[in-house]
This record gives sequence, C-alpha cells and structure tokens, in this order.
Amino acid sequence: MKKLYLFKVFLTLVLALAIFGSSVQAQERNLKTEILVYVLPDSLYLPQNEKGMISIESINKSTGSKELHSTFLTIEANKIGRAFPQWATKDSVVVRSDGEQINAPAFHRIFIVTFDSEKAAENAISILNKLPSVKFAERHAEPVF
Repeated sequence: MKKLYLFKVFLTLVLALAIFGSSVQAQERNLKTEILVYVLPDSLYLPQNEKGMISIESINKSTGSKELHSTFLTIEANKIGRAFPQWATKDSVVVRSDGEQINAPAFHRIFIVTFDSEKAAENAISILNKLPSVKFAERHAEPVF
C-alpha cells in the first residue's frame, strides 16, 4: 500500500514538473509550429551536452535511422531539440525513498521538432507516425486545466 502511494506521489510530481516546464517554455515559443516526437533508441542521437535546438541539417551524422533523417528533410522540419533537456538517460531508473528501483518514463527520447507553419507541423505528425523509428508524434500544446 505504501509503495503504491509513493509511486503515485512520484508520478504526480513528475507530471507537475512536466506541465509547469511546458507552460513556462510555451510563453517563449509558438507551440502551433512545434510537435513532440518520441524516437526509439538507436534511431536518433544528439550530443549529451546539447540542451538547445539544433538545425535538422546538423544531425546528419548523429541520426541512426537514415529513413528518419530523410523524412525530417522531406517534411521540411527546421530544428530539433530535447523536450526535457535536463532529463538524462541515466534518469530512466529511479530509486525511490524505500530503496526500490523503478523505471521512469523515457523522457530523454522525446524531442521537439519545429516548422515554419502550423500546417507543416500538422502534416508532419501523420507522416512521422508511420515510421518504425517513431513511437508517437503529436501536437505540442499548452496543458489545459
């Protein structure tokens, strides 16, 4: 019972941080021209120290999936960056206060992809969702309470 309670508290905190972080960033950007893309491991590599947005052209050598890189160019994506830049790969396993290790969501695999227009972003979602290297692609929007 206590483990379940602690797990729920942990998930609530993670969700609250994600929502708060998104709403703060939303004030600085146009979310209508951004999408969130969950890319499977070994399909996309960005340097660990890269915390900002980089151009799609600059990820050529760091993309594991040639199909994914080609698709990014075809859909005319502008930039890509980590949706949760402070979340490291090692953060995928979390030790709770009672010492039990649990798998946390793989936030380090979620990326923001930007476009010139809202229509381009919308079209990209359906195209990216068909790729085997993409778990999901969806609109990046402010949370609604």
